[in-house]
Formats: sequence, structure tokens, C-alpha cells
Amino acid sequence: MHLTENFVRFLDRLLSRTRFLVASVVLLGLLLVGTSISSWQSRQQELAVTQAHGRATEFLNAANGVEIATLQMIRGERGYLLTGELEYLQPYDEGRRDLISDMSRLSSLIASEHGSAVGVSELKRHTSSYIEVLDHVVALARKGQRNAALEVLDSDRERAAILDIRSHLLELTSTEQRDLDALRTQWSDRLAMQRVFFYIVSVVGFLLVVLASLSMVVLRRVAERERAYLAELRRLAETDELTGLANRRELISALKRSLADAERTNRDLGFALIDIDHFKRVNDTYGHPAGDRVIRAVAEAAMTCVRAGDLVGRIGGEEFAIVLPGAGVAQSYAVCERVREKIDSLLIRLEDGTKITITVSVGLARRFDGDSVETIIERADAALYRAKHGGRDQVRLAA
Repeated sequence: MHLTENFVRFLDRLLSRTRFLVASVVLLGLLLVGTSISSWQSRQQELAVTQAHGRATEFLNAANGVEIATLQMIRGERGYLLTGELEYLQPYDEGRRDLISDMSRLSSLIASEHGSAVGVSELKRHTSSYIEVLDHVVALARKGQRNAALEVLDSDRERAAILDIRSHLLELTSTEQRDLDALRTQWSDRLAMQRVFFYIVSVVGFLLVVLASLSMVVLRRVAERERAYLAELRRLAETDELTGLANRRELISALKRSLADAERTNRDLGFALIDIDHFKRVNDTYGHPAGDRVIRAVAEAAMTCVRAGDLVGRIGGEEFAIVLPGAGVAQSYAVCERVREKIDSLLIRLEDGTKITITVSVGLARRFDGDSVETIIERADAALYRAKHGGRDQVRLAA
């Protein structure tokens, strides 16, 4: 009777351990399957984020190009109306071509079933209207009907078209950012689920320790890659690729913040536009790589002349800008003069050993009460035109 009871207890323990072993094996198998599926899904999500990152970068560049092109067109149009000189139509024609090209890029980046397709279609309609208005103004000016051209400008059709374009660009870029954020969130959730699998597997059996460790290494690399993608996306969204300065989007955001701070604290604020004189001549004579070298040299020189807290950015092409928080007229003018003199003294060595010098023209505007981003930029731009028209290589203060 005693032996029988012991045997029964032995069988019971054996069955219990066998059941535990079987359950452990089954659980281990399920965890391995789950880990494999999760890894595959994470890889697919990574590929999706990579593709979305590339597409979002192209989209942001194209959208930025549309905004720059619209401003370049109005710059050329205004310069032509103010001076009547045909050379000012060159940036207008270049901006017109760039606007059409960048709108074509935006359209090609949006699938017909994508939610942004309607927004791009609307933006295309507004850019077409904008081109039509400016073409009409330029055509009137060419015919000598300057007053008629000014009447078109006074009708606010041009300003309304620009505001519509900016509004649609903001909406489209916000949509792209939301879509990318949603995809990153899904990927983060997938990574979190994968971490759970890895932790459970490491507890279930020692045999999976090596596998779990390797998987964690892979997971960390994937997470680091994600952080690198995010950092790169932020860099592309905020900095100019050629110079490393703030790009137009970041510069406008900083100017908007500085204006709000200055309005709230009643502090001074300066804003300067800098344009490289005869830059087209550099490109035509020495080639575009030389032009890029000149742009980088100007950026480096400007950075050495500004104060701590000032922000130097590249608007686009050969045009730069400086936001000068807390700087009065005299201090802002002194900074701009330092920049002008520094660039004037540069001796830029090209790859073939050729040494060239350049000059810049600067338009400076101070903040007035009630100023907006648009109004202070317009005054600085008007001062820049006077500097250009007045002989270049000088700083002009806006009225």
C-alpha cells in the first residue's frame, strides 16, 4: 500500500513536470513564433517609415520650393515695377519656372487616393491664379501701362493669392507631418510589443538568453535608426542643406517668435536681408560648384560677425537673413556693417586655385509696434532693393 502510494505520487509528479515541460515548450514555441512575427512586422514598419521619411523630405523640399518661388516672382515683379529695368525680370522668370516645377513635384508625390490630393489640387489652382495675376501685372508694365499694373496690385489680388498659397502649403505640410507621426507611433507600438516578447522569452528559459540578447541588440539598433531618422527629418525641416544655417521655414518661425517676444516686452528687434551682388556672374563664369562655395563662405563669414542670440538663415539662392533680437537701429546697423565688411574682405579660393572676391547688399528694418512677419520682411526687402539700386556693397536702413 505504501509503495503504491509512492508510485502514484511519483507518477503524479512526473505528469506534473511533463505537463509543465510541455506547457513550457508550447509557450516557448508561441513566444518564438510571436517574436518572429513581431520582428517581421517591425521590419515592414521600418521600411514604411524609411519610405515615408524619404517622401516627406521630398515633399517638404518641394513645398519650400513653392514658397520660395512665389516670393522670388513677386521680388522680380516689384523690382521691375520700381525700376523698369529688364534685369529684374530674371528672378521673376526663374521663380515662375521653379513654381511650376515644384508644383509638378508635389503632384507626383501625392497619390490620387491620398487625402492630400485634394489640397494639392487646390494649391495648384491658387498657384495658377497667382501666376496669372503676376503675368498680367508684368504684361501691363511691359506695355508701359504702369498705372494699370499698380491698380491690379492695389486690388489685393496678389496678396490674397500669396496668403492662399501659404495657407494651403501649411495645411499640406501639417498633414504630411501628422501622417508621418502616426506611422512612427504605430512603429513605436510595434517596438514596444516586441520588447515584451523579448523580456518574457528571457525569463522562460536560459536557452533563449543568447537569442533574447541578440534580439535586444537588434532592437536597440532599430531604435537608434529611428532616432537618427527623426533627427535627420528635424534637421532637414529646420536647416539649409548647403550651409547648415536655419532654412527659410525655421527663420520665419524664429522671426515670428522674436516679434511676439519683442511686442510683449517692448524690446527692439532688427531684421536684415542680405543678397550676394552679381551672384549670377559667379555661376556663369566659374560654374555652380563655385557658386556653392561662395554661398558657404558668406554663411561662415556672417556667423562670425553676429552676436550671441542672433539667428542667421538662408532664405534661398544667394539671399540670407539675420534676426537680431533686442538690437536697436545702431546695434543692428553695426552688425550688418561687420557682416558686409567681413564678406568684402574675403578671398575665396576655388577648387582650381582661382581666387575671387565678392560683395553683398543689405536691407535692414527695425521693428515697429504692430509689425507682422510680412510687414518687417517687406520693409527689409524694400531697403535691399535700394541698396542694390544705389550701387550695391552697402547697408540700407528701411524707412
